[in-house]
Amino acid sequence: MITYMEGALRSYNLLVKRLDNKGPITTEKDSFWVAANTFNAILDYWVASKTAPDTDISKNFVNYFHQTVPTNSSRAQLQALAQKGLDGVEGGMWLDDYGWWANSFLTALENADQLGLSGDDIDTLTRDSINCWNLMTFGWDPSASPLPGGVWNCKKQDWALTGRNNVTNLQFWLMSVRLAAYTKNNDYLNPNMDILKWFEDGFTQNRLFDGDLRLVRERMVGFLHEDESTGFYWAGDQGLFIGCMLADKRLQNGSSFQSLRDAVANTVATKMVDTVQVLHDHVLTAVSGFDNDYACGKGVFMRHAVELAKLTNNAALLKLIFNSAQYAWNTAAIDAGLEHSIQFSWNLKGQLPPGSWDSSASVPNTSFRTMILQASGLNVLSAAALLNPNGLIPDSQMEPATAGASH
Repeated sequence: MITYMEGALRSYNLLVKRLDNKGPITTEKDSFWVAANTFNAILDYWVASKTAPDTDISKNFVNYFHQTVPTNSSRAQLQALAQKGLDGVEGGMWLDDYGWWANSFLTALENADQLGLSGDDIDTLTRDSINCWNLMTFGWDPSASPLPGGVWNCKKQDWALTGRNNVTNLQFWLMSVRLAAYTKNNDYLNPNMDILKWFEDGFTQNRLFDGDLRLVRERMVGFLHEDESTGFYWAGDQGLFIGCMLADKRLQNGSSFQSLRDAVANTVATKMVDTVQVLHDHVLTAVSGFDNDYACGKGVFMRHAVELAKLTNNAALLKLIFNSAQYAWNTAAIDAGLEHSIQFSWNLKGQLPPGSWDSSASVPNTSFRTMILQASGLNVLSAAALLNPNGLIPDSQMEPATAGASH
């Protein structure tokens, strides 16, 4: 057996090998936000392990971002770039992508001392984060109905997944709060774009949350693609919501909205798991073309859930993190001669609740997909290592497959 930290190191080393192939990022058309999430997973590992960063890796990711958003972009250039994304035309990125990048940059900035960032590095990443915030503000829509406000990811309404969805606005909320705190400038909490109130109103109106399950919906009730709002709860959304609730110091203790933070964590830990409390994620057959995007979700959840586990010592959440890390490691495969290649489903056996789950996905692996899965696995192993670096990863006692579940 090896420790959680050693498992995280081996997963990191394999991810670096995959990145060295160059293909996963540079040749994939829809890799922009996935690259940001992968960079964040690497940053999370460096922070958890107190490892000196690989500056070549950092430069490659930041330079890739600058191909789309140069640091010295003017406001007019940012507006034109945002409009391309909103219109869904060539060269435009969906606006939530910029939230993923800003939040990865802010992870680096908040840990600048440990990561050894220089003055120039800090200045560049700060400017890049601000550019991302400005890009997303161009999607804020105070005249939208229902639930005025919120940021559009794209306005091409005949495309799947477009709209003012939760992942887009959770990224904007998290980025705004972190940027305001880092720069000590509350202009990033602009009252004319009050994202906290937008989510509070969405809670009151039962549009953004499932009041019975206490989960964040992926889609808004009563808006575009409403059919996807029922029964679809992406693990990434749950983690981002927890991250926002931890970061936003304006929240009032004891309010019904504030209580959602722990309620969402508890629901994930008890309802989005199999019989050995390993995290699984929904898959939605109607948007199967986006399966690589949704494959990032479990790692995103772990990124934020570990901070809540440290704060509250929530027993169910701690068990979820450690069991998920254990099974993700022990079900990893050998792929193209590379050991401990993390799989889409962290446990292929054991009973799941009704519905479509990650264990039933049949999307073939590519260099891009294996990079995504490795980053997600790195996040859960980094989370466990952050909590118990010298703890030994147990051998998983695999349960026999159970009939009647989605396997």
